[in-house]
Amino acid sequence: MKFFRRSKRKPAAPRGSETDRSLRVFIPVYYVAPLGGLQEHVRQITRVLQRQGHVPVVMCKPGPFADQLEEAGVDVLLTDYADPAKDLQLATHNGPFDLVHAHPFQSRTVGLRVAEHFSVPFILTLHAMYVDAVDQYDDKLDLLITVCPAIRDLVVSRTDVRHAKIVPLHNGTDLSVFRSSGQRKALWASQKRPARIAYVGRLAEMKQNAFSAIADAWNRQSKGEGPVCQWQIVGDGPLLEDLQQAAKVLGPDHPPVEFTGWLGQDAVADIYRAADACIGPGRSALDSMAAGTPTIAAGNYAYLGIVHGKTRLEAHYGNFGECRETQETYTDGHLTRDLEWLFSSAERWEEVSRQSAAWAAEHFDQDRIDRQLISLYRTVLQG
Repeated sequence: MKFFRRSKRKPAAPRGSETDRSLRVFIPVYYVAPLGGLQEHVRQITRVLQRQGHVPVVMCKPGPFADQLEEAGVDVLLTDYADPAKDLQLATHNGPFDLVHAHPFQSRTVGLRVAEHFSVPFILTLHAMYVDAVDQYDDKLDLLITVCPAIRDLVVSRTDVRHAKIVPLHNGTDLSVFRSSGQRKALWASQKRPARIAYVGRLAEMKQNAFSAIADAWNRQSKGEGPVCQWQIVGDGPLLEDLQQAAKVLGPDHPPVEFTGWLGQDAVADIYRAADACIGPGRSALDSMAAGTPTIAAGNYAYLGIVHGKTRLEAHYGNFGECRETQETYTDGHLTRDLEWLFSSAERWEEVSRQSAAWAAEHFDQDRIDRQLISLYRTVLQG
């Protein structure tokens, strides 16, 4: 364990200081997969802090995420989270901090200790359907952020945390990166080509609803059911080989499935804008909608289908299928029926595209969410 990039150590701002004062924010984050939505969430926090002249200090594992942070000029503390005492020593050596914004499990343990050491506010963000033993440290918790209302309701139902301390704050989408330049047209219809379908995200067991839907659609397409589609899988993970095997059902008479691995943000934005539909949960769904791409929400807890009409309300509540009180399994044929509905009319596709882009911009603009986060920081700092 070592310090990866030397922090520009500045004195922490006094509690209750003026709102334009620069802050040093300690952000410990623990994860299993090397890249994914959690890492992008933390990366966005560092972006807004840097833009506003604050100093984020992230504690995380060595690997591609730490490399990305370091390349962006973020101060990084490397650890495997195996020894909380050493993690505390590493963090305090690189303090002081004005605020701790932690993420669950091992990183939350370190964050609590650092907040106590410096006597600064402690904020925790919950990203999925768990409560992370919050009752055990409720008295030390200044603010609990949840990435959707469904997680807030879970915490309320299972813990005694005061409701006023729980604030749902969605992930957002960077409109400067993902928004389409204008109203998109149904090129699949005018060009008389197969519809392009993309999945963007981790290829892991927790995304099983999406993979069950995709494999089912491939099987049905191979038998002549539903529209002929050209598929693209963006991401990586332990289920990659399973998906590659499932794709073989589409023989030489069908467009080959493309597996790209992980791609950078700009390349992913291009894929969204080139796709005629996207399948995914959480942040992937948000970004594809911002690009004006009709989006099919399929997450860990539910397959919601096309995010359109009232389905948007459920997608908003449960992070596009990632969070729900009870877990539901995918129903065979659902994705094929959704694709048939979507691609049976160019006018319908263009209306879904237009509404998707407008709704994402109105409800999930990253700039607005960033401002809310910094406002919450200032609120807890004022005591």
